[in-house]
Amino acid sequence: MSRDRRKGRAVESPPLTDLLLSYLKLGATAFGGPAMVPYIGKMAVEQKKWLDEGTFRDGVALCQTIPGATAMQTSAYVGFRVRGVAGAAVSFIGFAHPAFLLMIGLSAFYAHSYTLPPVISIFNGLQTVVVAIVANATVLFGSEWPLSVMNLSIEVMYRRKTEC
Repeated sequence: MSRDRRKGRAVESPPLTDLLLSYLKLGATAFGGPAMVPYIGKMAVEQKKWLDEGTFRDGVALCQTIPGATAMQTSAYVGFRVRGVAGAAVSFIGFAHPAFLLMIGLSAFYAHSYTLPPVISIFNGLQTVVVAIVANATVLFGSEWPLSVMNLSIEVMYRRKTEC
């Protein structure tokens, strides 16, 4: 049993296997980045009731101040709060394991098939998709930045300096 410090009530600590299986499931359905944090919160706060909303939000704020993947750190934070260091390790491993196995599998596939014409075509197509994603992000972020004479002049001076 652990204590919910904000409410002063006893909270049942989940077994490590429950943490592992919950984070394996979340990791298997993860689509990456900080967008997974609300899903971790939904699982930990609403579904499993391992933490209260305030404690989870405090943890997310802490995880955002530390360099690295916020979703990975948040999973470890939840595990740490409910089961200590062992819980943090199990949650972290459970969340990362599916992506790790996928990357190992894709790497092995690529190592054996990178010279095949269909694989070359797929990767050429993926390069185009990546360029489109980066261009879209540039346009979206760039449209939020107000373009003024001052900003434009700074950009021109910077480009001239880097060309010299």
